[in-house]
Amino acid sequence: MLPVILLYIVVFVYGITIGSFLNVLIYRIPKKENIAIVRSHCMKCGYQLKWYDLVPLFSWLTLGGRCRKCKEKISVQYPLIEALNGVLYMIVFYYYGLSIDSLLYCLLFSALLALSVALCKGPVLRLHYSPALNRSRDVAGCHNVTSSS
Repeated sequence: MLPVILLYIVVFVYGITIGSFLNVLIYRIPKKENIAIVRSHCMKCGYQLKWYDLVPLFSWLTLGGRCRKCKEKISVQYPLIEALNGVLYMIVFYYYGLSIDSLLYCLLFSALLALSVALCKGPVLRLHYSPALNRSRDVAGCHNVTSSS
């Protein structure tokens, strides 16, 4: 029983780690920022986060959802995406076990999660105006819906 619980913990930790990277993608890609070279930083004061500020989910909880330096609030989106991705990975693992299918489904769910959040925040790609796109975003409950003309 204990090895199974440990395996679920490992899957969850892997999921929240990937979820942390999804947050980087969600924030930086629409702003055309580098996702590999530029270090994580506070959006307000620019403080470069240390390794212990980057532990998925737990750093946000430890810091009380605020920047270590300027105490600016950090969006609740960060721990939610990390936790949701970790839980999704555990659900996939529960149904498919340790298999190639699990890996593919986890990657698929992560991609869909990142794309869904990014689309709800605003247009990821600048396309021509599409009334159908705006209606689908309204139905999905996305906020800050703007159209690109």
